[in-house]
Amino acid sequence: MEAPAMVKLNGYYFMFASHLTGWSTNDNAYSYATNLAGPWSSWKTFATVGSDTYQSQTNYILPFPGNRTVMYMGDRWISTDLVASTYVWLPLTFSGTTVTMADYTSWVPNVQADSWSTAPSENRYYGVNATLTKGAVIVSCSGCYDNEAAGTARYADVTVNGVTQLIEFLPSLSPGTSVINCHLNAGSSNEIVITTTDGTYGPDIGTLVVPQQ
Repeated sequence: MEAPAMVKLNGYYFMFASHLTGWSTNDNAYSYATNLAGPWSSWKTFATVGSDTYQSQTNYILPFPGNRTVMYMGDRWISTDLVASTYVWLPLTFSGTTVTMADYTSWVPNVQADSWSTAPSENRYYGVNATLTKGAVIVSCSGCYDNEAAGTARYADVTVNGVTQLIEFLPSLSPGTSVINCHLNAGSSNEIVITTTDGTYGPDIGTLVVPQQ
């Protein structure tokens, strides 16, 4: 096993680690003991079996103050483009010596309250329904909404209600998502404009997801 990370909770040491598969992901596992010298339990998978730990590898286990909430922090390596690698942060569930981890596209941690909650409902806006200007076109994208996307990892200026940020967009069909933090107006009076940074190719836009609150 490699990439170990440990946390002590309710009298037990829990060690999380990855199997030896190089850059390829695998079903990471955990073991527990009441003493660092052992004996340690056999390794058990904590994420959904066959999910390859949601395409990630154990990096760190972070307990919130109070130890009621514990967060898994994993690396999502892209071996062909390491600079494009991202992270997977998810809440762990402990029940005695059993540890499980579900996959959430988004969730809301509350460090001060030592708790977390599922994310609010979302509105989805599809790139194929956007207003296309300055040479933007609809391209084929197997696995995208309606097998099409509007537009490899690329950069673009994203302007929300007049405020612009430079965002890196992950490659099409990447297991990760590109995220922007911005202020939205209540209701439907928001304008989101995505433009290239250098006048050449911009990113392919499949779906824009906006929390409802």
